[in-house]
Amino acid sequence: MQKTFVNLMRGDPAPRFEAATASNPRYIFDTVAGRYVVLCFFVSGGTPGAAAALEAVAANRPRFDDERLCFFGVTVDPADRDDGRIQQSLPGVRYFRDFDGSVSRSYGAIPREAAAGEPVNARHFWVLLDGTLRVLDVVPFKPGGSDCAELFARLDALPPPHLHAGQPLQA
Repeated sequence: MQKTFVNLMRGDPAPRFEAATASNPRYIFDTVAGRYVVLCFFVSGGTPGAAAALEAVAANRPRFDDERLCFFGVTVDPADRDDGRIQQSLPGVRYFRDFDGSVSRSYGAIPREAAAGEPVNARHFWVLLDGTLRVLDVVPFKPGGSDCAELFARLDALPPPHLHAGQPLQA
């Protein structure tokens, strides 16, 4: 059976979900609206591409202040938690423990048909959301980490969150 993936496009609403973080077993994702959000679907911090992405986040840590911008890494690998490869750093940096794969499936990082714990060919990428939790950009991981430079250049070009649509928005 051929595996299929969700493909998010610019302007799509971000799929809603609840998932565990280090400080909240039922973090409701919708609560982050009002600022830019970077989601990183790295699947497992034990892979070279994930390690490069997480290093880029650490190198740019001051950007993630929970006012203008926040970061959420998404892992399906319990070893990331158990081996300390991921560490929440408030404000601004959190990790979803997506051990059942539900978040990763809804965003297209793993196939729709993937069962929890099943080895799969995963897709690794960044998703940039605006303050209304709509997709601004999807940046796939690239060899050599050029995706990190592309993402952070995109972040540099963003207006203040309340002007993301080119004019102030009403609630």
